[in-house]
Amino acid sequence: MRVLVVSIAIAIALVATAARADPTPATPTVDPLDEARALESTLDYERALVIVDREIARGAASRARLVELHLLAGKLGAGLDHPDVARAHFARALALAPSTRLPDGSSPKLTDPFEAARAATPPLAITLSATRTRAVAAVGADPAQVFWGLRVRGHEPTRVVTAPGTAIDIPPGLSPAEVDAIDEYGNVLEAAAIETPEPAAGASVTSRAALAPSTPIVRRWTTWALATGAALAVAGVGAARFTAAQDEWNQLETAGGHDYSQLAEIESRGRDWGLVVDIGLGAAAATAIVAIVMYAVGGESPRSLAPAAGNGGIGFAARF
Repeated sequence: MRVLVVSIAIAIALVATAARADPTPATPTVDPLDEARALESTLDYERALVIVDREIARGAASRARLVELHLLAGKLGAGLDHPDVARAHFARALALAPSTRLPDGSSPKLTDPFEAARAATPPLAITLSATRTRAVAAVGADPAQVFWGLRVRGHEPTRVVTAPGTAIDIPPGLSPAEVDAIDEYGNVLEAAAIETPEPAAGASVTSRAALAPSTPIVRRWTTWALATGAALAVAGVGAARFTAAQDEWNQLETAGGHDYSQLAEIESRGRDWGLVVDIGLGAAAATAIVAIVMYAVGGESPRSLAPAAGNGGIGFAARF
């Protein structure tokens, strides 16, 4: 019994060791384009063309890869004695890459539809332009019917909006990052990044000023400067009335023969106006000090008051 248990344990250990030492290799990923070329080399044109058509329809190709796919599809179509299919694929490859060539020594079965496509296919010119709200494509002559529409990709979160035609409105809430000109399957024919424009320096300052909270009226130095002017004006009126009362009192006293109560009334009036002068000057001095302080600590440019030590004393220095 003990021998049986030991034997089972050894067998389990050997199986586990073998499993760890010989893992099942992962199946390598084969590029569909390479797979189709391998089938072409074995003259299995039909299966190769199915793979290429499927890869085109997947809609994940760049412009350069799309040229390779259409060129191979054209060769496979010609090999299957379908010159119309070959010519259509060759035309799309030549529209995207006019310098495309067939290998030297290619048979007339390939060169005839290829040259027919070249003669009827001008280079496809696409110019993309975009704003934050609209993307537009200027598309040249396209007899091969390669161009289909536009696709706009957003920033965060990534969103995609696709539409046929040469213009697309970018919906609110989508922050555009790139616009693509695409074929009917979504393969990229042309791409352009959408740069976010920086606001002009003047516009930026204006925007910040508009958004900045307004300074309370009691903290504006201009408010206290106006109060100083008003106080001085009151003091000026008081001084003029005081002078007029003084002149009237002097004239009556010089002329003589007047009742004392009349002189007393003029004197009381002059004293009142003198009090107005004193109050106005005092208020003007006080508001002028406040205006100076508010100008030093507020305003549009940064200012500050800081204690400054001098010879024999401490004062305050204002920085403007």
